[in-house]
Amino acid sequence: MDKPKSHIKKACNLCFSLKKRCVVVLSHQSCERCASLHKKCDFTRIDRKRGPKPKSAITPQIPVEPKIISITPQLPDEVLNSEQKLSGKCTNCRKQKKK
Repeated sequence: MDKPKSHIKKACNLCFSLKKRCVVVLSHQSCERCASLHKKCDFTRIDRKRGPKPKSAITPQIPVEPKIISITPQLPDEVLNSEQKLSGKCTNCRKQKKK
């Protein structure tokens, strides 16, 4: 008669590294492959987590508003008002390009 065999869900370290099926004989403490190769049969491998990392771990959420507010008092008035001047120039440029 055949020996009773057990198929376990996780392969031992050696079978996993060889990408082979791990077959454990119930009467032995090691799988068939480790027993035939006279290797120690360990099941100490820890599975890695699968899937994408959570977004919070990838990019931390930093509030932008306080940074902008802290920078703007340091800028001179010319720089703060330059947006209005630039927007006027841009509309003039657009009119000239259309002609």
